[in-house]
Amino acid sequence: MANRWKGNFVVATAATSSGTDYTGKANGAWGLNSQLQQKQGGLWAKGIGAPSAPTIGTAAKGTSGQATVTFTPPTITGGGSITLYTATSTPSGITGTSTSSPITVNGLTNGTTYTFTVNATNSLGYKSAESSPSNSVVPSAGGFGTKYANPATLPSGSGKDVAFNPAGTVIAVSQSDSPYVVSYPWSAGFGTKYADPTVVSSNTADGVTFNSAGTVIAITSNSSPFVAAYIWSNGFGSKYADPSTLPAGDGNGIAFNPAGTVIAVAHWTSPYISIYPWSNGFGTKYANPTTLPDAIGFGVSFNPAGTAVAVAHAGGNHISVYPWSAGFGAKYANPTTSPLENCNDVTFNFDGTVIAVSQNYSPTVVAYPWSAGFGTKYINPTSIPAGSGVGLTFNSAGTAISVACSRSPYVTAYTWNSGFGTIYDAPVTLPTGSGNKVQFNPTGAVIAVAHDASPYISTYTFT
Repeated sequence: MANRWKGNFVVATAATSSGTDYTGKANGAWGLNSQLQQKQGGLWAKGIGAPSAPTIGTAAKGTSGQATVTFTPPTITGGGSITLYTATSTPSGITGTSTSSPITVNGLTNGTTYTFTVNATNSLGYKSAESSPSNSVVPSAGGFGTKYANPATLPSGSGKDVAFNPAGTVIAVSQSDSPYVVSYPWSAGFGTKYADPTVVSSNTADGVTFNSAGTVIAITSNSSPFVAAYIWSNGFGSKYADPSTLPAGDGNGIAFNPAGTVIAVAHWTSPYISIYPWSNGFGTKYANPTTLPDAIGFGVSFNPAGTAVAVAHAGGNHISVYPWSAGFGAKYANPTTSPLENCNDVTFNFDGTVIAVSQNYSPTVVAYPWSAGFGTKYINPTSIPAGSGVGLTFNSAGTAISVACSRSPYVTAYTWNSGFGTIYDAPVTLPTGSGNKVQFNPTGAVIAVAHDASPYISTYTFT
C-alpha cells in the first residue's frame, strides 16, 4: 500500500481496495489500517469538503425590524451533516442562523430595502458558497391589528365616508339610509351612538368631516341642498342655515381648510367645486375658478398650509389643483404623467410635500411630490390594490398610506418613505363589502373603513 501525507490529510492507495485514491482528515488517532477499514466498509463518505450552496426561496417581512428567509438545503453535504444555515442581509450584513428553513433575521431597519443570501456549514467545519440573492423586502413596524368590536347600534345603510374629530374622541359615518349620518364616542372602541340630528338630510349622505376645532360636523348629500352642517358639542346641535348659493349638483367630497375658515364641496354638476367662507355658518360662495375641473368632482382636499386646494374628478387629467388665498388662483399645470382614470379621492401627506389620488383602474393609487406644483410621479406600488381605488389617506406621521378599494381585501395600506414601500398584510378580519372611504385617527393608531355591507364600518388598531 502506498500512502503519503498532504498537510492535514492522508492520501492512501490500498492494494486490497479497488485502487481508487481516497482522502480524509488525519486526526492523530487513526492509523492507515483503520482508515482502510472505513473505506472498505463504505463508512467513510467520499467528497469530503464544502457543501454546495443552498437554493434560495422567498424572503418576507416579519414584525418590526424582522424578516424571514426560506431556502432549500444543498444537494451536496461535503461528507458531513449540515449543522447550521446562515442568512446575510444586503445591505449591512446583518445575519440570522437556524438549523433548518426558514431563518429569521432580526435587527433590520424599518423602511430599508433588503435582499438575503444563505450559506450552509457542515459538521466537518466547511462552509458553502452563498446562495443567489432573495427577492427584496422592506421591514415595517406593524400594520393592521385587531378589529374593534362593532358598534352596538350599527349604521342603517352602506357606509360612505368616515371621519374622526380632531381630538379623536368621536367617529362619524355618513351612510346611504336615514338618518344619513351617525356618530359615536370613541375611546379604544365605539361608545353608545349619539342621538340623530333633529333635521336630517333628505337623501344619501356621501362625505362627512369635522372642522379643525371639532365644533362643526358637515356632510354632503345626493339631493338639495347638497351640503348640510351642524353644531357639534358632544352630539348633534342645531343645523346651520343652508348656503345662499347651493352647490350645483349632488355633493361628493367635503373638506374644511386647516384653519376652519373655509369649507369646500366637490359635486356632480359644473362648476364641480363650490367653496364658501365659514364663520359660524356658510358665507357668500367664492367665485368659481377660471379654469374649471374637467368633469364631476369626487374628492376635495386642502394642503396642510391651506394654500392649495385639490379636486379629484372625472374626465381630462382627473386632478386639478389651485392656489388658495381667499379665492381660487390660476390652476397649477397638470402633472406630466396624469392619472389614467377617473380619480375618486385626493389627499396631501402631513407636511404637504406629497399629493396622492385614487382612481378607478390600475394602478388604483398614484402619488406625486408637491411643492407649488406636481413633481415627477412616484413609481407605482409593487402590489396594486384590487379593484377601484375609492377613499385615500395618509397617517399623521406620513409613514403609511391607505386605500379603500372595491374588491377584497377592501382596504390596503403601504409603508411610505419617499415613495410606496412594502404592502402591509391585509387585516385578519376583512371589511365585509366594497370599501368606500378610509381614515386614520389623529394619532395614526386606529384606521377606520366605511364599506357597503353590514356592519358598514370596520375599525382596526394600526401600528
